[in-house]
Amino acid sequence: MCMKRIFKLKLLKGEQETVSRGCAQQKNTEQVYRSGSWTPQHNIEEPYTEGCQTIDDSMYCFCRGSLCNSATKTTDRSNYHTDAMAVIFVFNVMKYIRSAEF
Repeated sequence: MCMKRIFKLKLLKGEQETVSRGCAQQKNTEQVYRSGSWTPQHNIEEPYTEGCQTIDDSMYCFCRGSLCNSATKTTDRSNYHTDAMAVIFVFNVMKYIRSAEF
C-alpha cells in the first residue's frame, strides 16, 4: 500500500505546500515468549483504508498503485520550477562574481 502526505510549511511570506510519497507502514513487530525466551514476531498488516484523511495539520492519502501518482492536484505548482531555476541562476552568478574579483 502506498502513502502520500501533504502538509504546509508556514514561512515568513506565506505557506509552502510539501508532498512526500512512500510506502505505508505495514509491519508490526511484537515480542513473543516462546520456549523460554523472547523472540520478535513480525506481522504484515493492512491497517489503512484507501482514501484521504486529515491528521494533525497533514493530509494522508493511502492507495494502491504507482505511489498515488494518480491523485488529483490540489494547487497549481507551475511556479515552483521557475523559482528553483532562479535560485540556481543567482547562485551561479554570485559564484562567478566572487571568482572574478580575485
